[in-house]
Amino acid sequence: ALVAPDLIPFAFGESWISAVPVVQAFCVLGLLTAVGILQSSLIRSQGHANLWFYYILGKQAVTVLYIFLFAGWGVVALTNSLVILNLTLWLPTLYMVVRMLDISAWTYLRSFALPVFATIAMGICGWLVQLELANAEPLLRLATTIGAAALSYGAIIVVLGRGQIKTLTGFVRRRR
Repeated sequence: ALVAPDLIPFAFGESWISAVPVVQAFCVLGLLTAVGILQSSLIRSQGHANLWFYYILGKQAVTVLYIFLFAGWGVVALTNSLVILNLTLWLPTLYMVVRMLDISAWTYLRSFALPVFATIAMGICGWLVQLELANAEPLLRLATTIGAAALSYGAIIVVLGRGQIKTLTGFVRRRR
């Protein structure tokens, strides 16, 4: 989302610049999808495939309704409304997961604290690089932003997530 203003014209040409806000909205949907896949697997693995089926069926029906409602407003309004819809419809899955895991919503959401913090820091770092290189060539700004963002995200995960990394590497070693 951060590099879309430089990436889209570089990859597809200047005529695609109007696609930038759509790509940025889909980036947010991608984050939700990554979490949703894990939640879906948990819900189905606990014998609630039927519940998940009806949830998805309802969600798709509402999505079709949203497409009809917002299509006349343009593609940017449509994609932004779909992001808001998916954020809203994520709440029932949050409820299902915390009930199945028998934990509080706060405990569950706290498990996302480190990646969310690292993502925010990465975004700030990338934004600062883009400000500093505002007059630079787009390709240089794009490469530098990606590099700085990746380094800042990785550094935060390594420094603040040592315990989680140690647990994961231990798990992987035991599986071999």
